[in-house]
Amino acid sequence: MQYILFALLIVIAAAFAIIVQKKDRKIQELLQERDRLRQRAEQSEQETKKLEALQAEILRESREKEAAQAELCRQAKREFSAETESVQNKIWDWANTIHLYASLAEEETGSEAVKEKQREIKRSAEEILDFSRFSGKI
Repeated sequence: MQYILFALLIVIAAAFAIIVQKKDRKIQELLQERDRLRQRAEQSEQETKKLEALQAEILRESREKEAAQAELCRQAKREFSAETESVQNKIWDWANTIHLYASLAEEETGSEAVKEKQREIKRSAEEILDFSRFSGKI
């Protein structure tokens, strides 16, 4: 009977050792999985930081480009305004010259038909001057 109990005890001890060994393997696998997950989490965190840095850089570059574009628009507007004013001044000067020559020619001519044409030229020059005043010339 002692041998049977001893044999039973050995079988129970062997079964227990096998169960402990299986649990130990399972614990090792879980620890390895935990380490892999930690590594992935660290990699993800590093990638997230890189992406955030890239996003900040892209945002900064975008703002710089917008500012540069806005400055170019302002500069183009100033140049266009200057060109427009120059053209208006030239039109004003030409219309005044035409009006002056038409007035002088009207006074000096003896023909009524020529005088009428000179009056038409003066009226057209006056319309140009009025338009020039309306569009910004003082």
